Amino acid sequence: MRKRGGRLVVTARDHTLLMEIPTRQLTAVAVFGGVQITTQAMTELLDGGVAVALFTKNGRLKGHLVPAESKNVSLRMRQYEAHLSESKSLAIGRAIVHAKVRNQLETIQMQRSNYPESIPLQKAEPRIREILDRLEGESDGSAAAAAAADDLDAVRGLEGAAAAAYFGVFGEMNRSSLPFEGRSKNPPRDPVNSLLSFGYMLVLGELRGLVEAIGLDPHIGFLHRLQYGRPSLALDLLEPYRANVDRLVLRCINTRIFQPGDFGVTLARPVQMADGGTLRDADDAHGTDTGAPIPALFPAAGDRNARGRVVLTPEALKRYLMEYEGMVRESGWRGSGGAFDRDLEGLCRALRSEEATMLSDLVELRFGGGGGDAVSDLV
Repeated sequence: MRKRGGRLVVTARDHTLLMEIPTRQLTAVAVFGGVQITTQAMTELLDGGVAVALFTKNGRLKGHLVPAESKNVSLRMRQYEAHLSESKSLAIGRAIVHAKVRNQLETIQMQRSNYPESIPLQKAEPRIREILDRLEGESDGSAAAAAAADDLDAVRGLEGAAAAAYFGVFGEMNRSSLPFEGRSKNPPRDPVNSLLSFGYMLVLGELRGLVEAIGLDPHIGFLHRLQYGRPSLALDLLEPYRANVDRLVLRCINTRIFQPGDFGVTLARPVQMADGGTLRDADDAHGTDTGAPIPALFPAAGDRNARGRVVLTPEALKRYLMEYEGMVRESGWRGSGGAFDRDLEGLCRALRSEEATMLSDLVELRFGGGGGDAVSDLV
C-alpha cells in the first residue's frame, strides 16, 4: 500500500494494481495480515485524519494507527467529571442500554414478520418489551417504574436479561446449516459467533478512531467502567450498533452467502485428531495455517475446551468486508451528519452541559443511529 499523489494505491506482490482511491474519500482503513504500508502512505492517511486498524489475517485486531490526539483538553475534563458522577454516568449508561435493547426488539420484530409461526420469537418479544419499559420507567407510578433502573448495576442487570432473552432465540432466527451454540466470545466457538464477533470488532475499531480524533479518551466510559487496557467509551458507543451487525449476519447466513467451508479454526494449543494429524494455531509463532474444516470443530462428542477460535477463510473474509461496507453505506453511519457523527456530537453536547441540561440533551440523543421510539421517557 503506497501513496501516489493524493491517492492510495494497493498492489499485489507482482505489482498488479488492485485498487486506487483518493484519500479524501477514505474515513478508515483496515489492514489484514502481512500487508506492507509505506511511510508516505501512512503520513498521507494521518494528515487526512484517517485511522488505520491492523488485523491478523484471521481478523484478530492487533492495534490502531490514529492521528495525533485532539488538543481539546476541556472536553476530556468534562468526560472525566461525568465518569466520576454517578448520576451522569447513570443517565448516559441508561440511554445507551435503552438504544441497544430497542434495536434488539426491532430485530425480533423483523424476524417475527419473516417467521410468524415461530413460538419462541412470539414469546421473546414481550419479554424484551417489558425490559424496555423498565428502562423507561421513572416516576409514573406503573409497575415498570417500581422496578426502574435507578443505578448502573440495575441497568446492567436489565441489559443482561435482554441479552439472555434475545440470544435465547437467536438460533431460531438462524435458518442456515451453520451451527450456533449460544453466544460465545473470546474466542467465538462456532461460525455464527465468529461472524458476530468480527462485525462487532469492525464497528468498535471505527468508533475508537473517531473518539480519539475528537479528543475524548476511549478508555473512560460510563456504562463500561475502568479496566486496564479496555476502550470502555468505544464499547459504550458500540452497544446500540450490535443489533445492526446481528441483522447483517442473519441475512448473510440465511441467504447462504456463507457456507461451512468458509470457516477454519485456530487453536490455543495443539490438538491431536482422530486421524493422527495435529491441528495448530494459525496465529502461532510458526504461522501454521490449519485450514481445518468445520466438521473437525464440532464432533458429536469431545472436549469443549479443545476447541479454538473459529475464523473466516481469506476469501470469506473479503466477502464479509464487502457486505459490511454495504451495510455501513446503506445505514449512513459514516461522514458528516452520519450516525457515528450524530452520536458523538450528542454525547459531547451532553458532556459540556450542566447536569440538569445534560439530562434534557440526552432526551434528544438517539444512540445507534436513531430509529425506533424516542428516548423522551428516559430522563
